[in-house]
Amino acid sequence: MAAPDDAQQGPAEAGGGAPFPVSGPGWSPEGLPGSSGPPAGRAEEPPAEAPSGQAAEPEGATPGTEVPITKTATTWAVVAGALVVLVVVLVFILQNLHDATTQFFSAKWTIPLGVDLLLAAVLGGLVVALVGTLRILQLRRLARRRGRLHARHHH
Repeated sequence: MAAPDDAQQGPAEAGGGAPFPVSGPGWSPEGLPGSSGPPAGRAEEPPAEAPSGQAAEPEGATPGTEVPITKTATTWAVVAGALVVLVVVLVFILQNLHDATTQFFSAKWTIPLGVDLLLAAVLGGLVVALVGTLRILQLRRLARRRGRLHARHHH
């Protein structure tokens, strides 16, 4: 059984204070720094409804023409963006083919500058991925514990 991937931790937990829920029914990020919408406690106007009970179409939209964003569409956009980044990186490397001597502690090597910088960026990305993976594992463990506690209290 997989643990939820979207578990979050509140500032009190991160700072060692009393825990509080940051997701679930009745919780909303509105009013928090970096969120959009009114602060908690302020009501937002409900969206206008069409006479049939369906939500009104945005102004200027043709009824029934809204196309949902799918996982395939998102994947396509990410791949297209990655290809653009790849082309930019290749151009950078090809324009920086002159040799550069790099020294790290007692190791010393001479390789093209573009390749040297690419390797440094890849190593930095690996460090970020490692830290992100550890954080995800930490949040999954927390979600699993909360799930077990919740199940004990309701059974």
